[in-house]
Amino acid sequence: MIGKILANISSFYWILFFYFLHNQYFILDYCKNDKYASVILYLLFGLLLGWYSLTYMIKKSYEKTKDDLSIEKIYPVYTEYMPIYLAIIVIAFELNNFPDIQSQFTISLIFFLIYILFHISNIGYLNPIWYFIGYRVYKIENKQSNYIFIAHKNINYKSEIRISDIRKVDEFTFIKKKD
Repeated sequence: MIGKILANISSFYWILFFYFLHNQYFILDYCKNDKYASVILYLLFGLLLGWYSLTYMIKKSYEKTKDDLSIEKIYPVYTEYMPIYLAIIVIAFELNNFPDIQSQFTISLIFFLIYILFHISNIGYLNPIWYFIGYRVYKIENKQSNYIFIAHKNINYKSEIRISDIRKVDEFTFIKKKD
């Protein structure tokens, strides 16, 4: 549960990152050069948050499951979730363009509701930092259900029919540690 929350927060952070940059909210806003330092701090925080969320999920996920994950169809979730993720970023860009949305409370409430939808729909596993670290997120379909599967990119799962040595993150999400 905590792993999924961390994954969603670290992925949702990039939406906030673009919102802050677009609206020029900088932590260090004392002189011109501090804007660049603020962007670097934002980037470092996002990198650390993404790395920590993945590390936490790998180390703290449930013990290895006795089950193997059978595969009928496997494909990257990026093709399915990327349009939704980008649409949320566009919404974040446009929040201050509505004349009746002036209150920071209202904007915060909208972001919170977007985060809840983000959490419910499993878009939070679409984390750009995980991609750069070398982990990919797949959707696996089999006779029992559809699953989210997180694994290192060096293994070709398209030729597999079963994946063993996996850890359970939650009921429908599994992760495989890099061998």
